[in-house]
Amino acid sequence: MALQDIFKFRELPESETSKPFLEHLEDLRWTIVKMAITLVAAMIICFAFRSTLVRVMQAPLHDIDPQIGALRALGITDSLVVSFHLAFYAGIVLSFPLLLYFLAEFVLPALTAVEKRFLLPAIFVSFALFLLGVLVCYFWLLPKTILFFFRDTQSLGWAPTWTVQQY
Repeated sequence: MALQDIFKFRELPESETSKPFLEHLEDLRWTIVKMAITLVAAMIICFAFRSTLVRVMQAPLHDIDPQIGALRALGITDSLVVSFHLAFYAGIVLSFPLLLYFLAEFVLPALTAVEKRFLLPAIFVSFALFLLGVLVCYFWLLPKTILFFFRDTQSLGWAPTWTVQQY
């Protein structure tokens, strides 16, 4: 078997679907625009639920020590800046399936039948692993990290008083 036979699946026949380079750039531009609109829409939705997001993010801190009370906002814009950060990250999580879909929609025409057959399972596995990573970080890594810094601060004889921007 020659090396040329191994990579034969990469050789696509010329057809009516082949496009000039600038049309590919136009498709890429529209893909990026659709992804940006999706992310902004998800961020707006998440921003509307920012008080819920704040409670969810502070839950591991209150589980470690309920006596901590509220986080301190030292800057004038801390509430808005932190809300935007939370909305951005939650928006990524919320829009991730659609972002993967738009990316696949752009790449799909260039793939062979064999590659297309593996794309949908790969998207589902990617999303599942992404969610698994988010959940592991939230339920396992974040509480352990907070506990480590909480105990380290107390071991130095200091009272742990954290700001919302640092948390």
